[in-house]
Amino acid sequence: MPRNRTNAGCISLFVALAAVPLLIGCGSGDDQSLTAGCPDAIPTGIAPLSKGADAYTMLLRVNTKEQVSEFDSEPLKGRILDRDVFVINTQYQGTNTGEAQDIFTEIGKRFPCNRVIALNGLSQISGKAGYMFALAGEPGLDAVLLDWEVGTWASRGTPWSEEQAVNLKRMGVELQSVANRIAEVPGAATTRVGLATQFRSGWDYAAFARRLAVINWRLNEDFLGYQLVQSQDRCRGTDDAAPLEQLTKQLLAQYGQLVDGKPGPNGWEKTTKPQRKIIAHLGFEISFSTEPKPGESLPVDSDSSSDAAACTEDVLEEGGGAFIYWATPEAIEEMLSTEEGERFRPST
Repeated sequence: MPRNRTNAGCISLFVALAAVPLLIGCGSGDDQSLTAGCPDAIPTGIAPLSKGADAYTMLLRVNTKEQVSEFDSEPLKGRILDRDVFVINTQYQGTNTGEAQDIFTEIGKRFPCNRVIALNGLSQISGKAGYMFALAGEPGLDAVLLDWEVGTWASRGTPWSEEQAVNLKRMGVELQSVANRIAEVPGAATTRVGLATQFRSGWDYAAFARRLAVINWRLNEDFLGYQLVQSQDRCRGTDDAAPLEQLTKQLLAQYGQLVDGKPGPNGWEKTTKPQRKIIAHLGFEISFSTEPKPGESLPVDSDSSSDAAACTEDVLEEGGGAFIYWATPEAIEEMLSTEEGERFRPST
């Protein structure tokens, strides 16, 4: 079983002993927790509440079971740290729940100290790719994220809306349904819900974060929920897309509005003590390829490993820390081998 972190504030002894028998410590309560047999502490957010290379956390997309062994190959030995996260893309063509479980098991065998997230679509049809409840309730899973974008709503057969208020209401319904499924399984007491959210320049992502935090609080009082923003179009920048540095400043400023509040029984509540840890629950998406084709419409086809490394460093300099990479293991290795990559994740 892959590593699973308890909550930041040491959940009740009953839950800790029942659900995570290997837990031996809870860190500082705001920063990290420890698990027996794993040498490094893992953050309670997606990334540590730190800066630069100390914050840098990779979220590695996994489409197939075979890709797990590719991540475990010699070129990436020592480059994947315990705090990095594997993201099972259950929307990959042909993936069903059984295949997703096989990938989950394989990650646990090869990377027992790393967290695992399921990135699901919005389909309500079980047994098919993109099933929104795939792996929900699986003991040891760190989070279930819903892919919130035009395409997933189209697959659902529901028109997409550009209105933030409409999306906020929909998020409440869909995320709560996943949370309810998780809550039905006692062994899933340490799994949270989250979003991989389409970027729109006029949206306030702090509003989504508040909704996420309140829903997660009902699962566990120390959960806040992850939000990965689909920022890949802004990596290289286009005439109608601001560079990634500007987007990073915008999102961090929005999340900065949340430090004087926290989720509670009455929803989002004001607090007298700043709660900066929510900032570490924000991540950025970068897509790239080992064989980029300039002019292609999708960044995963047009952006290079060098582009990805430069953009990663840009975000780190602005204060970001977590990155979901829409790329193959080979492309990840190529990116980390760049001059920038050696700075934010030195080879050993």
